[in-house]
Amino acid sequence: MKAKWKSTEQGTHSLQQTISAGKEMAALAVGHPRKVDPKEIARQLVKNPKVQRTTMLAGGALAAAAIGKTIAQYTFYQTVVSREIKKSLKPLCKQIDELQTSVDELSRQCDQMQKQLAQHKGGGRKEKE
Repeated sequence: MKAKWKSTEQGTHSLQQTISAGKEMAALAVGHPRKVDPKEIARQLVKNPKVQRTTMLAGGALAAAAIGKTIAQYTFYQTVVSREIKKSLKPLCKQIDELQTSVDELSRQCDQMQKQLAQHKGGGRKEKE
């Protein structure tokens, strides 16, 4: 029961600090004649655990958003560059395919000539023997 009371007491105290800081900021904003030190308000706000938690969450969200934006830009540019490279390589791929076809044809012709030459040489030897 004491622990529960203590946490409630701490919550009440932090809430009172927040309200106090809020009142001082409102007085400062409205130009209330009460003397308010902006540095003191900033110190109180920074000490407030709720403000600290909120600041930490906002910083984390900002960092996550920045990382997400960077990844999205990288992916977008990677896609664009990949598409452009593929477009520029299409003519070269076509030329390479044509060259490969002609190489295959020349290789086939060379094999046929070697077979014919081997037959002629083999046939000539048989006649000499």
